[in-house]
Amino acid sequence: MKRYLWKRAAAVTTAMVMAFGLMACGGDSEEKENKAVKATEGETKGKDETKKETTAGGSSESKGVIKIGVVGPITGTNAEDGIGFQVATEIAVDEINAAGGVAGYTLACESNDSASDANQSADITRQYAEDESFHVIIGDFTTTCCVVDAAIVDEYKIPMITPTASGTQLPGISDYFFTMSHTQAYEAPWAAKNVTATYLGAKRAAIMRLNTDWGNLVDEYMVPALEEAGVEVVADEAYLDTETNYSSIISKLNSANPDVIIVVDQSNASTIINQIRGAGIETQIQLFGPGAAVQIVDQTGEYSEGVITDAASLLTYDNEKAYDFMVKFKEKAGFDAADHAMCTYNAIYMIKDAIEDAVAAGETEVTREVIRTYLETAEFDSPIGLCKFNELHGSDRDLVVLAIEDGKYVVKCDYGYFD
Repeated sequence: MKRYLWKRAAAVTTAMVMAFGLMACGGDSEEKENKAVKATEGETKGKDETKKETTAGGSSESKGVIKIGVVGPITGTNAEDGIGFQVATEIAVDEINAAGGVAGYTLACESNDSASDANQSADITRQYAEDESFHVIIGDFTTTCCVVDAAIVDEYKIPMITPTASGTQLPGISDYFFTMSHTQAYEAPWAAKNVTATYLGAKRAAIMRLNTDWGNLVDEYMVPALEEAGVEVVADEAYLDTETNYSSIISKLNSANPDVIIVVDQSNASTIINQIRGAGIETQIQLFGPGAAVQIVDQTGEYSEGVITDAASLLTYDNEKAYDFMVKFKEKAGFDAADHAMCTYNAIYMIKDAIEDAVAAGETEVTREVIRTYLETAEFDSPIGLCKFNELHGSDRDLVVLAIEDGKYVVKCDYGYFD
């Protein structure tokens, strides 16, 4: 639900430049009489200073435009993730259009800022849904937003794919809602059992976590899983996502004498690591949330040595399969890509596969309903493994255990190790 943001200066600068509400990328836009794609020519220019559409790549003889609406937090606490949604979508759309489009069609996208606010997200989602030129929606970032959005896409029968949200209520919430992320009902117990108890061999754990819907959901599943695995939870402290000084919480956790401190966070992970080690505390740190984020190594230096985390992907510049995406993303966004950006990129290619399968099966019109139907069986062999949806439109992703050693992520337990 699944939230990896590290507030670097470059990210803030990028957010200020990009976050003007509605952005756009790739493809020719057009007015449509219905949800079916119809051929068009020309280019739609911005309606005002906050909205624009541009053409990027693609064939001049395109059958028409498949339009993707993106909703995510381009501003606010989760801005880096929302910018990641936008940039990753643009990269995928540009690649696909430059290669000739999708079965004769051109892709186009527009991005709009929800600021992780459920009401704002719902307004944007409804705008996309009511505009018949849109065929599919990407977003939003949080489960809270997505629960509201799911009811809207179900009403208007337009497919929606969240790259990140991982609430247990999302899989199966609507025939038109899909998620690229596994739920915390799966990942949190997996980390408790396989990372904390088995790999680390910890008997006493202290947890510090974001006081958000995601952080609380993780805690709800992690604590009983730890106890079931024989790990005593000796402290469990929550904090607001606006906090920057964690010294009092860190002191409480340390006084409980834990074997491991489990940090349930994404955006503040680097700061927390620096404050724990800066206080002279050498207790093992286990991260839950950021995955193999390059930013953590960059921002913590030697303080992150030995830190353990679980991840669905090893998204680093050492990963040859992911390298091209990582380079393109940093050039465009100004900061390094994390797993959620890659999940967004993969979602666009899942849409591409669905359209190709539909046309190959003889579909003469690519409608919202056609895309929804063929997303159910779509597959994409992505840089981080095979992507496909399960019967509830959720995602089943295997996990690895990673350690930071000599400034790099090292796989300690590979996919399938605990099977």
